[in-house]
Amino acid sequence: MHESNREAAAPPNPYAQPDPGARPAQPPSAYQPPTFGQQSGVAAYAPAASGTALSAEKTRKADTAVQLSLAFGILAMSWLPLIFGPLAIWQGNRAESLGRSGTVGRTLGWIATLLGLLVLVAVVAWVYYLRTGGLERLLSQLPPGVV
Repeated sequence: MHESNREAAAPPNPYAQPDPGARPAQPPSAYQPPTFGQQSGVAAYAPAASGTALSAEKTRKADTAVQLSLAFGILAMSWLPLIFGPLAIWQGNRAESLGRSGTVGRTLGWIATLLGLLVLVAVVAWVYYLRTGGLERLLSQLPPGVV
């Protein structure tokens, strides 16, 4: 009995030939059945590593700022430049501070804002010119019969 314990504890012989009648060993299955208390297909909640979560959140915010900057810049070039222009500039600066390039939206915002201010000044000057009798003076300088 003492010898049988010694044989059972001996490591397997690496040079031994396999038994021809034995079935080959199956590789472990990739499927692991769910344990009690977990739903299949649903990962258990585990907080992400703080550095990874912060960088993913920062990347998401930067992408949103880039997209908003471009959208506001396009809107500013076509409609309400004095409202959407500053919004495009703001979002472009926010994208830059988060590490992404917001140059296109910010540039469109600046161009639209400056053009909007130029149009506003021109409209105010034209209204002032009309209110002070400028149109009557202009018409009086034309040759007779033109008007």
